[in-house]
Amino acid sequence: MSEQLTFWQLYNKSVGLLNEKRLAEALSLIHRLVDKTANWQLLDELENIKSEYSLLLNYMKQGVNDPQRERQRIKFISRSYDLIEKAAYLMRSKEKAEIVTRTMPQILKDLEDLGMKSITSGLTEVDLQKHVALYTELFHCAKKSSLWNAEEEKSAEEVMNSALVSDKDKSVMLSALLLSNLYSFDAQKIIFFANQYSETENLQLRIQLLVCIVFPLQKYRSRLFAYNDMLFRLSLLRESPAFLQDIATLQVFGLESLATHDVNRKLREEIIPAMMKTSKFNPNKFGIDKVEDIDESNSEWKAIDKTIGELAELEAKGADVYYSTFSSLKRFPFFNEEANWFYPYDSNHPSVPAQLRDSAKKGIMQAMLDSDVLCDSDKYSFCMLTTQMSEEQLGLLASQIPGAEGLEVRKEKTRESFCRNYLRELFRYFYLYNGFRPSNPFEEDFTLVENSVFKSVFNDYDVLMRIGSYAMEKKNFAVASVYLEKCAECPDAGAETFQKLGFCHQKNKQPLEAVRAYEKAYALNGKSKWTLRHLAQVNMFVGNYKDALNYYKLLEITEKADANIAFRCGECLVRLERYDEAIKEFFKAEYLEPENVSASRALAWCSVLTGDVKQARRYYSKIISSSPRTDDFISAGHAAWIDGDMNEAASLYLRAASDTGLEEFNRKFYADSEVLSKYGIDRNEIMLMMDIVVMEMNKE
Repeated sequence: MSEQLTFWQLYNKSVGLLNEKRLAEALSLIHRLVDKTANWQLLDELENIKSEYSLLLNYMKQGVNDPQRERQRIKFISRSYDLIEKAAYLMRSKEKAEIVTRTMPQILKDLEDLGMKSITSGLTEVDLQKHVALYTELFHCAKKSSLWNAEEEKSAEEVMNSALVSDKDKSVMLSALLLSNLYSFDAQKIIFFANQYSETENLQLRIQLLVCIVFPLQKYRSRLFAYNDMLFRLSLLRESPAFLQDIATLQVFGLESLATHDVNRKLREEIIPAMMKTSKFNPNKFGIDKVEDIDESNSEWKAIDKTIGELAELEAKGADVYYSTFSSLKRFPFFNEEANWFYPYDSNHPSVPAQLRDSAKKGIMQAMLDSDVLCDSDKYSFCMLTTQMSEEQLGLLASQIPGAEGLEVRKEKTRESFCRNYLRELFRYFYLYNGFRPSNPFEEDFTLVENSVFKSVFNDYDVLMRIGSYAMEKKNFAVASVYLEKCAECPDAGAETFQKLGFCHQKNKQPLEAVRAYEKAYALNGKSKWTLRHLAQVNMFVGNYKDALNYYKLLEITEKADANIAFRCGECLVRLERYDEAIKEFFKAEYLEPENVSASRALAWCSVLTGDVKQARRYYSKIISSSPRTDDFISAGHAAWIDGDMNEAASLYLRAASDTGLEEFNRKFYADSEVLSKYGIDRNEIMLMMDIVVMEMNKE
């Protein structure tokens, strides 16, 4: 008996099998999926696919040579994808009924009539209200579309080509088609977007069309292999110089939006460092809290070029800042209508209060609304919020919006401002709209260079470096490392490329990859102290203490009076159990920085390990009189006991146990059994000393 699965479980399993090109298994599941729709047309289409595919397999079984066999198989997979999307559309329609009574050509005719009237006699308030109803109807008609046929595609083309339809109306239709394609993937819509992208002269629409291409291709990237016609059309875009600029801009502005939603990329954790696996080395004994953490970027790195600097300046005015400010202002009735989330700002929109158009407030309002400080959705929120506000209140509100003071209207919009604006529109819709909506594209991986369609587009070293550097600025080291890996493959890759790549790997908790990148950077520029420091640090982290020591020694040559380097050299020698040499380094660190308690602590414990307990006691006496830790009392107790001063040892142990509690003291105390045993103190004596401490604590 087959497992009882819901429609959407069958959908996901079928898609997964098709992604792996396991067509025969997928067709069995698709049959169960289509049965749930009770649609005879889909069942008939499925039977056609199955019978034709069976014929192909039968020919193969008979040994017939067919050079087109694999191409035909891919077509069958493509048809199967389309079939399950049609079924999904039917099921979704049952779950969320969306009433659309007119066709797109009918809506287009009315829009063109209004467009002509606006040219000849102007629009009345009634006409403006009618226009809202028409663009809303256009939005829902486009959004409701399933997989396109030739007639539906032609209707959309007529809207885009009409001189009497405003760019704002075209924009809202494109947003609806994007949502439609996020619900159910339609390769024909992608081809349509690509054609329009190549033909339009409107920069705002071109950026929007690019988003309409990229978001679905990212969401459905596992199935793109099945659509050869679409892939061929997209390959032609790469011949356009503007395409690389546009997609690089989209990648940059997408990074900030996705910084906290990168749920598909898991950072691979490295093995636990070898130093954590052994009880022979206790960092606390040496005053070492953790492996040295070098967080700073390299001051020698070239500044991000002017283009990215401008992008950073634009972004600094911030989607996140405004999202936080305006997220609570999406409760106005205006936003109950889904189409309004995407309609570009229009000062003549009926929802913009009439009194704002001519009041004294217009000066402040106009500066805010004509600039690109706010995205269109937030401009509508701003208008509605100010309806009951005085001039003084409005000025106070404007002063609370970053960038409002001294605002200069940008008359000439750029690809950066259009891209930023549209991404913010979409971000607000997907996180704030309360109605039925497709899965959130901002929770998809947005590393475009890893998409098979765009991979070959990103082949320019400067573009790759700018995006990687920008991602680093935003602390998105996962994305940055992907772009910098591509940079590293270019002939122009230099020491800086590998420094940045190593830094990203280090931040991504990939120390072995970081070591390899830093070694390449060192090979290209052996004079960089920054590279040497990072090589030493990361080698320490992975347990390569000998290599770490070598790099610290190289640093010592150039930084002869650096107490920290001397201390780290001593740390490496301790981990290598070369205690006599370590003491020399710790003496040097103490000499260079006398107030460094860590150096004193390390010298004291090294003295214990090398048998110089008199020296150890002197250092512990100094430490305990200034800033003691629990481990200091225990270590000092060990030194006293080894030196034969049992009473002082018991007193110091008691102070440690009182400080940390018996359970923790017991753990720390017994951890040093091996050290004590070297001095003839066996486990029975250790247990007796433990009982002395317990008895003394009970007295208290």
